[in-house]
Amino acid sequence: MGVIKFTQKDLDKNRPFEAGWRPITITGNTERLSKKKDSMNHIIQLDVDIDGEIRDFEHTFSEKAIGMMEPFISAMLGKPAEVGVDYDLDAFTGLTGFAEFTKEIYKDASNPNDRGRPVNKIIGWANKDNPPF
Repeated sequence: MGVIKFTQKDLDKNRPFEAGWRPITITGNTERLSKKKDSMNHIIQLDVDIDGEIRDFEHTFSEKAIGMMEPFISAMLGKPAEVGVDYDLDAFTGLTGFAEFTKEIYKDASNPNDRGRPVNKIIGWANKDNPPF
């Protein structure tokens, strides 16, 4: 018989939280080759405060649509991102702010038997000094 051992992140994937704005702390970032191996993805790691419980979360930005990262950078800096400026993602580690999460059903389009599972996704970013709520 095999032995199974879960991490907290494994268990959290099956417990999506309610949609809304949540406090976050950036804990790091990595780069990964995309599934198609034709571009790089920038993965932002963060801690999310879910009513006092801290959960690890990752958000992916594709270099193919790097403009989608502008709201994140602007929110973390507290000012608009500028054209032509090099932003070092390592400098964002330790910064705090807010992220707006959805709670939606993810369905694998390539699997006709997939009934879907609830997931959380980030749809908005806000500076800690200027929350939108």
